[in-house]
Amino acid sequence: MSFPKQSEVELPLLKTLLELGGKAEPKELYSKLATIFPQLTQEDLTARMPSNP
Repeated sequence: MSFPKQSEVELPLLKTLLELGGKAEPKELYSKLATIFPQLTQEDLTARMPSNP
């Protein structure tokens, strides 16, 4: 699965923030944005970026 590009996420993210009163914690945004991108699988939604030491 390929994740949406930043340019594809920007407008939905801003609209969602507006709906939530202009500010929100990331955990509030994730589930709302996931509904906008139904191609994301459950595995995609739980994936984490590798971290460097």
